[in-house]
Amino acid sequence: MGLQQSEISEAYEFVTPELDVNAHFATFSKRIQLTYARLIEAARNGQKISVGDLVANTDTNPRRYLSKLLDVIGYVEESKGNPPTTIIVIRSGKTLPANGFLELVDTLVIRNRYESATDEELIAEITDEFFAHYGGNRPVEDRED
Repeated sequence: MGLQQSEISEAYEFVTPELDVNAHFATFSKRIQLTYARLIEAARNGQKISVGDLVANTDTNPRRYLSKLLDVIGYVEESKGNPPTTIIVIRSGKTLPANGFLELVDTLVIRNRYESATDEELIAEITDEFFAHYGGNRPVEDRED
């Protein structure tokens, strides 16, 4: 399962004005496909992935470029009606989403879809929805007993 060419083209138009450098479409296309594939693989395996691991495994450097790819992937997933895939991208040694995730939720105006009162409850609700959607079990270290 990968992104369709039309989704990549739309995503490229969405992100290009925000990049400080001119993102070449071929490079963007390769990096977004690698990043998306790695996220889906982790999801199906019930795993979260650190920013560092994602950078290392997807030839996506610098981290500022990765944050834009994650924003675009969130945008594409929202347009499909899927939960935000970037919920599983975490800072190394943490269990909560990487910086910028809640900003993306607000940018995409999806917070009101959930019943959560706090950011922590929202993250838990989206995480449950996400792993249910992709068929992976929520990571053990993330579950409440």
